Formats: sequence, C-alpha cells, structure tokens
Amino acid sequence: MSAFHIGFRRATSRQLRRSPRPRRRLLGLVVLFLLAWPVLAKAQTHPQALVSVQNDFLRVDASDSGAYTGAFVIGTTGGDPSTANDDNARLLYGFTPNGQSYPYSSFVTLRLLTNGAPSDYVLTTQTPIQAPSVVGNEIVTIWNIQGVRVEQRLSLVNNPYTGRPDTTRIEHDLVNESGQVMSAGVRVMFDVEIGGNDGAPYFVPGAGNLTNEREFTAVDMPPYWRAFESPTFDPTLLKGQGLLTGGQATTPDRFIVARWSGLYQTAWDYTVDPNQAFTSDSAVGVYWNPANLAAGDARRVVTFYGLAGEGGGETWMDGPAALDCGEFTFSVTHWIVNRSTQTWTGAQTTISLPPGMRLGPGEDATKTWHDLAPNDARSATWQIIADPVSAPTTLRVGATATFTSGPGPLSAGKDIAVPFCPTPTPTATDTPTATPTFTFTPTATWTPTPTNTPTRTPTPTATFMGPTATPTATRPGPTATPTVTPTATQPGPTATPTPTPTATRPGPTPTPTATSTRVPRRLGPQTVMWNNRTWQGVTGGNVPFITTCGSAAAIGTVVEIFGEAPLSVILKDDRGRVIGLLNWVSSTPGGNLYAGTGLSAGIYQGGVPQVFHIHKEALYADGLILTDPVAIHKELCIDPSGYIYDNSSQARVPGAVVTLYRRDPVLGDVLWNAGDYEQYNPQVTDADGRYGWNTPAGNFFIRISKPCYADTQSYVVTVPPPVTDLNVGIPPTACSPLIVSSVAAFDGEGNPAVRLLPGRALGVVWTLSNSGAAPISAQISVRLLNARGQAVPGFTQTTTLMVAPGAITYGLNGMLPVTPEGQYTFEARATVGQQTSYAAAQFMMGWQRQYLPGVRKLRTG
Repeated sequence: MSAFHIGFRRATSRQLRRSPRPRRRLLGLVVLFLLAWPVLAKAQTHPQALVSVQNDFLRVDASDSGAYTGAFVIGTTGGDPSTANDDNARLLYGFTPNGQSYPYSSFVTLRLLTNGAPSDYVLTTQTPIQAPSVVGNEIVTIWNIQGVRVEQRLSLVNNPYTGRPDTTRIEHDLVNESGQVMSAGVRVMFDVEIGGNDGAPYFVPGAGNLTNEREFTAVDMPPYWRAFESPTFDPTLLKGQGLLTGGQATTPDRFIVARWSGLYQTAWDYTVDPNQAFTSDSAVGVYWNPANLAAGDARRVVTFYGLAGEGGGETWMDGPAALDCGEFTFSVTHWIVNRSTQTWTGAQTTISLPPGMRLGPGEDATKTWHDLAPNDARSATWQIIADPVSAPTTLRVGATATFTSGPGPLSAGKDIAVPFCPTPTPTATDTPTATPTFTFTPTATWTPTPTNTPTRTPTPTATFMGPTATPTATRPGPTATPTVTPTATQPGPTATPTPTPTATRPGPTPTPTATSTRVPRRLGPQTVMWNNRTWQGVTGGNVPFITTCGSAAAIGTVVEIFGEAPLSVILKDDRGRVIGLLNWVSSTPGGNLYAGTGLSAGIYQGGVPQVFHIHKEALYADGLILTDPVAIHKELCIDPSGYIYDNSSQARVPGAVVTLYRRDPVLGDVLWNAGDYEQYNPQVTDADGRYGWNTPAGNFFIRISKPCYADTQSYVVTVPPPVTDLNVGIPPTACSPLIVSSVAAFDGEGNPAVRLLPGRALGVVWTLSNSGAAPISAQISVRLLNARGQAVPGFTQTTTLMVAPGAITYGLNGMLPVTPEGQYTFEARATVGQQTSYAAAQFMMGWQRQYLPGVRKLRTG
C-alpha cells in the first residue's frame, strides 16, 4: 500500500464532491441508501484563474492558483478544418469555450520509492515553486517534492496523424536534486469527454472498439488511442486521439481505459475489471513506472492528446500524414465498423502499397478478422517501410476489406508525404563564408516606448534577442537549473568553431576533477550565434527564431556543461539528422565549456515553409543523454515584397501603410495572419518605399493608404514562385483635412502601456484632427490586434462619424485577454472618400520578459 498525499490546500469534500451534475443521472436516493456506498459525482467548480495557450485548432487552459494549481484541460477552438461540428468543444472534462474552464478532474501523480515503499503525490495538491505561466509557447508549472524537481510543460505541437498543430504535448521532466539516488515515476490521468459525450467508446489498434475496462503493458502497447463523440462513430463529429508510442512520445509502461470514478479515487494503483463498462463516464491512465535517478540526473516522459483527423463511418485508415527524415518505418491501421443489424462473417483485409513502399519484416499483406457482430469494430495494423526519394513525394496506402457474408468490399486509404532527405555529413568545408563568430559583448535590448514615430524593420527576425533568463521563468535544459552567466574562461571573439567530420572531440579530453564529479550533471544556458547576431542566456523557453531562403543556416553555440564531461556533444534537428559537433574548449570551476557550429539545411516542400527544431545532445558513458533546444530554423522566402511609388512622379513613397490580404477560396479576402509567422501586418514602407513579408504558399494582394494619395489595391499574386517585384504606384490626390493625429494605450491606472499583464485593464484613445472649416463625414475603424494578428473582441469597432473642425479624442476601455502573450497593436483608420489616414501604438502583454522581432511604432498622416 502506498501513501497518498493530497496536500493541505484542497479539502477532501471538494476532491470527492457528491453534488450531482445535470448530465449525471443517479439511480435514485433509495438505491443509493440501500447500497450505502459513496457515489462520486463531478461538480462544476467556480471559475478559476487560468493561463492558456491556443491556436486555430486547440486551446489548453491551466489553473494558475487555488486548490487545483497546475490542473489542465484541453478543448477545441476551430477544431478539424474538415469537420464542421467540432468547434469550441471539450476534449477533457472541465473545458469551456468562453475562457471559464474549471480544471480539476484530470490530474498527474508523482510516485517516489523509498526503500521500496511507494509514496504518491497528486501534483495539483502540492504547492508549486513556480505557478503555471506561459514561457514561449508552453505552459510551465514547477514543483519540488522530496528533492525531486517536477516540471510540467504543456504546448500545442504538430500532430503526425494530421500534419497540423492540433495535438497537445504533455511533458513531465523529473530532476533529482536531493543529493541521493531517488526512484521516480509518473501517472497522467485524463478525464476524457469528447464534445458532449462523457462516456466515449475507445478505439485501440489491435483491440478494436472498447467499452469495458482494459489495460495494456509495454510489450503490447498500442501506438495510439482514439475516442469518438458519436456512439455510432459519425465521422462529422468530434474525435480525440492520444499518442502513446513513436516520434517524441515516451512509450509508457502501462496504459489503461477505465471508469473515471474509479481512477479519480486512486493516486496510482488501480485494478482493472474487464467486466466493468465505462460508457457512462470514461477516463484513461498513462503510467511510467518509477526508475532510479542518480543525484543530478533527469528523466523526461512525454505523451500527446488532441484531435484525431480522419476516421469514422464504416471504414477508414489511420497513419502518419507525413514522414520525418530518419523515420521511414511506420505503421498504418485499417478500421472497419459494423453499423448494420447483421453479423459480418469471413472478414479479411488486404493492403495495397504504391511503388516506393514495402511491408516490414514478417508482415503479411492479408489479415483475417473474426466475425463482426452489429456495432462491433476491427482493426488491422501493418508495419511499412518507405524507400528514400529523390524529391518530396506523396504516396497513397490503401486497404480493402472483404466478407463471406456482409457488405461489398470496404476500402480506405491514407495519403502520406515522404520527404527528400539529404544526409551530408558536416565537414569543415560545409561552413558558409559568413560563419558566426563567438562574442560575449552584451547585445542591445528593446524597451517599448509609446511614441508615434513611423519606422519599419524590413527583416523582423534581425532584432530577435534572447533576454538573460531568470531561474523561475525559463528552462536551462532537462535539469532546469538556474541560469549561469558564461565565465571569463569562454572563448574570445576570434574563436570560430566549425563542424568536425569525426565523432571525437578535438583538443584535450577533459578529465573530471574531484570537484566536478560531485557536481550534478546538467546543461547550462547557452549563447547562440547566427548571421552575425548573438543571443545570450538561451534556454528552452527563449530559443531564437532563424529564417533563411534557399540556403543553410550555420548556427553556432557555446554552452557550459556542469559535472562530469560527456563522451560527445552533438547538434541535431528534429528530422534526426546530426548537423554539427560541439568541441571541448576549456575546463570551468563547475564543469567544461563546449563550442561548435551546426549546418541546418532547409528542405522546401511544395512552397510550404519547413520548420526545423535544433537541439543539442550530451551523451555520457552510462547511457544518459541530456538534451536542450538551441534554435528554431524556418525555411522562408521574402515574398511578396516590393516598393510603393508615386505614379505621377515615379518617386518612391516612404511612410505608406501596406496591408497584406490572402484570397481564400472559401472565406474570401482575409487579412493575412502575420503574427503566426513572427511578423506584422500592416507594414509602413521604409525610406526607399519598400515593404515585404515571408509567407507560405497562397494567393495574396496588398492595399496601400497614405494621406494625400488615393487608397490603392494591387493585383493578386501567387506564391510560389517568389514574388519580389510587387511594385505598386499610388495616385496623388487632394489632401484630406482629416487625419488620425495620435493613438495611445494605457493601463488601468492611466499610465502609458509599455508592458501589461494578461487579463488586466486596458484603455485606448485616438484623436481625429479636422483642419478644415466644415464637418467631414468619415468611416472610422479601430481595432486591437493580439500577438497572432487577430482582432480582440471589445476593442474592434467600425462606424461612420461626422467629425467637426478641430481635434476630438475618443476612447475605449476593457480587459485584455489572457492569451496569446506577445506584442499587441492598437490601430485607428479614418477614411474620407478614397483616402485613409492610419496610426497605431504597440505594447507588450505577457508574464515573462520576452522580446519579439521587428518591434516598432506606427503612425502616418
């Protein structure tokens, strides 16, 4: 029996509340009294203070204070683009689309073994040393329990089954800071609710459709589990999917599907009853058993949960939407569901593979099923191997099920993108001419000032600077120790490390001293260099964002590694490619200093920008690998771009406001969401009249406005191919006497908005100046854009006003949203006839001291 620690901050009556919810139908008071058994029912708690991350598909909410600090829920925003009925819906119980989620019924347990005796700690009942906060694109919560540091990291990432960022990475990093050997494990319990179905059935490859409790161990662990909102598996309704193996998922030791009421009353131990149905209220438990951690060692466990993509109906096929370089062995699963009233007999399915794909060892093309009773489901899974390709290719895998008695053949297929994967080994000759040099001169940082001076940064990424991280706000690596400033033993400005083709470290091999062997092994903060730019204090929460177009990125890094020296330190990308080697430079009081350069080669696929997550790996003699992010490299091309000129004089026009629109076949003309790509829209032309963006593939056009010129729209261009000559002439016209003369933003106390906290009060004002002698009718449009370029409700208005002569100031007051963090822009436009005046003010919103590229103040007219 284990000790169950639920902490002092939560009352037992709240944890095991018996207040029934309308959707819980109890059997009646008489039956309950006769049973004399406590009934566990979910009760909606009061709205909690939340932190969130979200995108166009999902939102994750975590409670940042109170009795359930660190608890989280997941739900949809826009959901699956191909499914019309899954917007603003639950994937976990407690999610609500209006920002009033109440996380509590899903929780995470830390199990510690002391002399073989287990102690279980429900994390949400323990006081964290860092409350949930958004760091970069993650919600981070940190606890320290009996000397074990636990970091919970929640982020929205790419889903290999859909090819979209519509799944949640749920990561727990365990770091032994106790000074002695500890044994630690993790259980994650999800209270699954799919849309409005709290007892959703589960589809598990190899097991079929499950409605009774069941468990799986590491030897028979399925690659994923799936749940449907529809009890009849309607493909038009919401579907959720958890990923258990493959990719970056850590294969669990145990996975169970069970009743929520059973799992919720246990912190760890649970005995599965295969005769117990869970169709009234279902949950899953994902277990990683305790493993020994030496002092200073770390362990990371990762699982995923989000949208499922395709599926439903009588038949479908699951598989990855795209393969990654280095992972050309994958699995596909063919599902069939008997939705009739008759039993289907003699069922079997046969896979068909295109040229360039073959079955894995021991696989048979045809697989036989048992008979399928009504409402029964079956699945068949094959291991497939894809051959290398000379160019990016999409191949379709298919399967057809046949029956002795039953329906006609049921066929399904899956399109799988196979990348072209060059595998050059980095050598000294691979280093481009403009190799980054190491410099430890402090770089300038931006301090926002609400001025109205028109400026423009043509290349946004040029000004991205990582701030010096603080111990509680960022992650120096798997060990998450406080930031250490590089010491004087680091190499000077003349050191230019390059990749080395061999697997050994050049220079002297560091010999651990008596002091270094007592220092826990961990990665310190690093300095990253690229293209003559330097980011200092880089950790997991503030990695630089680097863009190139058609060329490799030579990314240099210097890092201090504490404790004993690793055997090797390499740089890798998330395709599994080794792109460089870090060489030993010198010993430090706490460990050793390493420096090197990696060459990240871009792969441009079908005009879609490719993103590469670069990280370093330190390998030790005992097999331990410490890893930490270094940079994000995005392959982009600068288009559409061009310049604006006076079509009468042909002179370039600075200070014109250029707004980029995307022509969508369904939505029509929409403002391009530049914030999702670390850019800004609109832009103000520079002294040469130039503007430009980095966009994905699509159809685009621009609209240009400037006082004393008629508003002008360009023709539509298609990207790719590159469009760098979208040069547009604007006709001069009589100057309108009406302009937007100023715009400003203030906090709740009336101070100029420089950096505001999420969810706090905001006031905005704008002044219209009419220099004429008579009132002027104008269309006035104001809006607040968040860090993703999306309009914030409550701060967006369009109206027609009669503006009297003189200056008139208008204002709005409201509350900021909780997410997303980053730079916010309040803009005002005044249009008279075909002439528009524009002004804007910008400020930062967020919990952490973050710096975004291309920060600027806008005003024209």
